[in-house]
Amino acid sequence: MKKALLFVFILIPLLTIAQNFTIQKEIIHMSGNTTDADFYKNTYLDAHNNISVDWNIITDSIPSGWEFSNCFPNCYNIGITSGTETFTSGSSNYLNCHFYPHSIPGTGKIQMLINDNQGTIDTMTWYGTAMLPASITEIMTDKKNNDILFMCNINGQQIDNIGENQIVFIRYKNGTSRKIFVLE
Repeated sequence: MKKALLFVFILIPLLTIAQNFTIQKEIIHMSGNTTDADFYKNTYLDAHNNISVDWNIITDSIPSGWEFSNCFPNCYNIGITSGTETFTSGSSNYLNCHFYPHSIPGTGKIQMLINDNQGTIDTMTWYGTAMLPASITEIMTDKKNNDILFMCNINGQQIDNIGENQIVFIRYKNGTSRKIFVLE
């Protein structure tokens, strides 16, 4: 009897609570070159009811010298870290983050809190890595000089040869490693 009452008073009310929105992909990893003006990836907020949401950047952990901006669904200028948007039921709304590396290698994280002030709260996180570009000639010279222990592709598979426009992870014999984007 106690289990039945527990089900009625706790579980059924939880099942009837509906979210007013969902985010299609809540964690996004992206990368680009340090020479890129910017790099970004998109997701979407799906509104299940007519809603107004407040959004705030709650984590801004990027290398010194980098900048970022968001599009939700309109694109905001660099430095804008909060806003309010209204969405109609059934709409799918553009949501992204641009990283501006300004020729500085590194990895950053931006986290956005989205709240409809009616009980639906979610967090969107973007991770961005800006890599130093390298040429095939540069890498093959290191390999010829026997400085490279091994190379892997983006899938973690060890490789002997590299191609154009490929992300490569290199482990050197001195214990260091490097993640690069091969340009040529």
